[in-house]
Amino acid sequence: MKTGAGSYRGIVHLREVGAEPESDDPHETEIDFALEDQARDAARALASKLLKEQES
Repeated sequence: MKTGAGSYRGIVHLREVGAEPESDDPHETEIDFALEDQARDAARALASKLLKEQES
């Protein structure tokens, strides 16, 4: 997602399979990034971390 300041922030939306679209639980990366690719990579890392936390 592009912020108002012209930087990018990674956002991950988690929800159970078959759940309603409105039931997602959005999580944002802690910092903003200058490049969209950096924000995307950070969002992927955040998604992996969140899924591992749910498994344990």
